[in-house]
Amino acid sequence: MEGSVVEWVRALASTDKSQRAAAAAALARSTQPLSPAIVPLVLAAGQRDDETRMWAADALETAGPPAVADVQRLVAVLATPAEASDGESAYWAAKLLGRLGPAAAAATAALAKALEQSPYLAVREQAATALGRIGPAAAASTPVLQQAAGESSPRLVRLALAALESIRGMAA
Repeated sequence: MEGSVVEWVRALASTDKSQRAAAAAALARSTQPLSPAIVPLVLAAGQRDDETRMWAADALETAGPPAVADVQRLVAVLATPAEASDGESAYWAAKLLGRLGPAAAAATAALAKALEQSPYLAVREQAATALGRIGPAAAASTPVLQQAAGESSPRLVRLALAALESIRGMAA
């Protein structure tokens, strides 16, 4: 599928699943900057079509950080009720917010809420990681991180403790 990132983003919104999958595959293989495609790819990662989901995730793995202007759109994806998704889009929203580091400070409350309330462990883990990458600007999430540090999942405990250390250590 030849084209530009803008054309592929349009195709991701298609009602034709083969067109969506082809667009996601083209974005995954593209050497062009994917910043304009980040949020559409996050949404595509939550599609019910496995091929589209796979290619969208593949593209997001190498896409780099989103634009700071996309923080609120990613927060909106993160806040999508669990019954409306299987958690894939929320996972990617949290992961990409983490890639922004301190520039995603405006997402602290949404990440803390996801850490506290998401039924998906992978989303909770990505939220903890993102809060740690935000650093001192995520200090308001300390109580939720402390609560997560007492959970039964060893990986979540480790990520929550690392985030707490990052918030404290960078603030000192």
